[in-house]
Amino acid sequence: MADDPAPPAVPAAPPGPAAPPGPAALPGVATGAAGAPDAAAFADHTRALSTTWWPRLGLLVAAAALLWWPLDAWIYPPGSPARTALAGFRPGLAAADLVLALGLPRVARARAHAHLLAAAAVLANLLACGWVLGSGAGALSFSILAPFVSVPLLVPLPARILATVAFTAAVLIGWLGHAASPPALAAINENGPLLGILAFASLLSISIGHSFRALLRHTFGLARQVERQRAALADLATQLEHRLMQKTQALRAHLHQAEAWQAARRQALARDLHDDIGQELVSLRLLVGLGRQLHGGPAPLPDPGVAETLDELDAQVDRVQQSLRRLLISLRPRALDDQGLVGAIQSLLSELEA
Repeated sequence: MADDPAPPAVPAAPPGPAAPPGPAALPGVATGAAGAPDAAAFADHTRALSTTWWPRLGLLVAAAALLWWPLDAWIYPPGSPARTALAGFRPGLAAADLVLALGLPRVARARAHAHLLAAAAVLANLLACGWVLGSGAGALSFSILAPFVSVPLLVPLPARILATVAFTAAVLIGWLGHAASPPALAAINENGPLLGILAFASLLSISIGHSFRALLRHTFGLARQVERQRAALADLATQLEHRLMQKTQALRAHLHQAEAWQAARRQALARDLHDDIGQELVSLRLLVGLGRQLHGGPAPLPDPGVAETLDELDAQVDRVQQSLRRLLISLRPRALDDQGLVGAIQSLLSELEA
């Protein structure tokens, strides 16, 4: 028998698309401080928030000024300086805040300087409030609310301190601008405890505002980390999908090669059986025929059972040849090589119908 065919070498898996790069380091996150966002990104975030928050606060102040206006007739007597001052203050404040709240967010340069414009608008409002307080529309003690207006300002600590001091001073300057007289100055001297309360309110406002900004910064950093990790997971999923596709292609290539080797092995085995055992059976049948010629010739063999033995041997050789033919067909039908798959199926159907 011929040597068994060696299994063909399995080719490498077909090249797939280039694998995506691995997840890079998270941009905007410091190496030594996990969750600390990039300063520029956080500044853009706070400007976007200020562009949203402060116009809404302006609309709220304008609505409060207009809704409170009808109550002035119940609180202040007709012709009083406070009522006269409020009659001009409320519509002016509402109109200015409406213009600022609705107009500035539409301007790109205004959005880029949202913190500065918000602080400037608050200063103008507090100056006007101080001027109205100086007319007698309210006590100077209302000025303790001024420092807390800086809490929503999303600015660093130095800018927050400056803004808080400026807001507090704006109310006092506006009040003095309307009530600048020796009795008013004497009233300020007599309100020493009020000045101490203003200082305490300023420190409290700075602490609250700075803590709020620090909490917002931490939350923003965590959100950016989550986004980066989500992007890294998406990249990893893409890489895993790419590797799985490569492994699948490699397995398919191995399967095809194994099927090809199995088909070659069957073909080689069928050829060996046909060439070796088939030839031996043919030789045996020729010997049987030669024996018959000798037995039926002019000098017959003396043993009468030789004819029966030769007939049985011929029948046995025929059965072996039929078995060998069926084995060869099961290993590798010749019609499959000669006629192809369709022709081989048609030949098999014809044999079954016969």
